[in-house]
Amino acid sequence: MPLFFFAMSEQTSLTLFFAIAALALIGAVNSRGMLRAIISYTLAFACLVLAIFHTYHYVSRQSAAMDLLTTPAGASPDVSTAVPADTDGLTAEERAARNLMAAQNQSADQGQNQAQDQVQGDQGQDSNPTPAPATNPGSASANPGSMADLRKIERDARRLQGTLSAINLSGVAQMSDAEYTRIQAGAKQAAAEAQALQTRMATLAASPPVGQDESLQTLTNAIGYLVSASRDLERFFNSENTADEKMHSAGFRNGVQAAGVALQRVESRMGGD
Repeated sequence: MPLFFFAMSEQTSLTLFFAIAALALIGAVNSRGMLRAIISYTLAFACLVLAIFHTYHYVSRQSAAMDLLTTPAGASPDVSTAVPADTDGLTAEERAARNLMAAQNQSADQGQNQAQDQVQGDQGQDSNPTPAPATNPGSASANPGSMADLRKIERDARRLQGTLSAINLSGVAQMSDAEYTRIQAGAKQAAAEAQALQTRMATLAASPPVGQDESLQTLTNAIGYLVSASRDLERFFNSENTADEKMHSAGFRNGVQAAGVALQRVESRMGGD
């Protein structure tokens, strides 16, 4: 079917373009001189390219129009350009979102089932408790909250605090060698006793006496002061200069005083129980 049945105006334009190109080519052939020939051929080539360009677009539009007119109604579109869809009518993006939500819901259900199984297992263990081991009534450790152990540690701590408070480091320079050696050995012994008290206190804290939490904490602090004071006492005798001696001497005095105050609080609380 001739193309002029679709658009006579475009056909006329194309004819005009090719006519101009033909005239330009004729002028280029008949031109005289090198410069005129170059200009004429350039214009003729430009007109020809423009005519071919418009002809290509014209033919493309007419071909598309013919395809549209010849396609029967209700025909299925090209599957290569259709949006991919599943049998349920969802696109690829919608199917990905649906699968992600399903995976999250499955993970949540598994976590909830595990939590329920854990709760049921705990309930089963509670319904069948393990019998407690038999204890010896005569044993002190069989009585959680033994006041006897707490009072014994408190008495030993007061005795060690009294021993340390009797040491006067300000007169060390005037001491004899024997006195100096005796106090130095006593410092090592005091450090060992303080460390032993701290170990005993940690053991008692594992099963503290009932209603003695405040006294237990205060006594723990007092023993900590004694450990710090005994270490400063040892370091005093190992000092290499006067500045270190003053620092450790002050730390020793402060630790002993702090331990004495804490032990007085423990005694007042335990005495009122």
